[in-house]
Amino acid sequence: MCGIRDVRDYRIHSDREKKIITGGSVFNIKAKSLRLGDFTKEETKILYQSHTEETGQIFAKGALDAVWELSEGQPWLVNALGYEVCYEMKANRDPSLVITPEMIYQAGENLIMRRETHIDQLADKLKEERVKRVICPMLLGADMEETRQDDIQYIIDLGLIKKSSSGLQISNIKYLMRYLNERNCRGAQGSV
Repeated sequence: MCGIRDVRDYRIHSDREKKIITGGSVFNIKAKSLRLGDFTKEETKILYQSHTEETGQIFAKGALDAVWELSEGQPWLVNALGYEVCYEMKANRDPSLVITPEMIYQAGENLIMRRETHIDQLADKLKEERVKRVICPMLLGADMEETRQDDIQYIIDLGLIKKSSSGLQISNIKYLMRYLNERNCRGAQGSV
């Protein structure tokens, strides 16, 4: 079973008591939380190559670079882009058709315009205060020393940010910027 959230982060809303009950149900038991890490560029290439081996459909020069640019290896995006471009875009279902970078970019736009569940869920998460406490300072270049580590880990688990050799950075900035503009951060950080 896989979800966008750890079981501990689910909340049950009580209509009778008009409050949020934390911790979920007694049946929500977990042994451990696992997060599938981002694919490397090479792993992304291998995954798409397996499609070529299975169907004969090839990817033009630059197509896999476009996949990487849009996904940065985020597992759901890597797979969603491949499925969209090869199966959902009817004109591309013919395996003799070469998949071009332009087709990959169109697949990315299609996912956004359809507000696919994963992207829509991430957009909804951007409204949460604990997400804003991390994302907004990052976007505004503000000091993050006071930021709670639990909040940072939560945002990493959602796939909105990632750790790099230079510190924390926004994941998939093109998707994030479609749903978050600077005005959303002003209230979280005060006047900018």
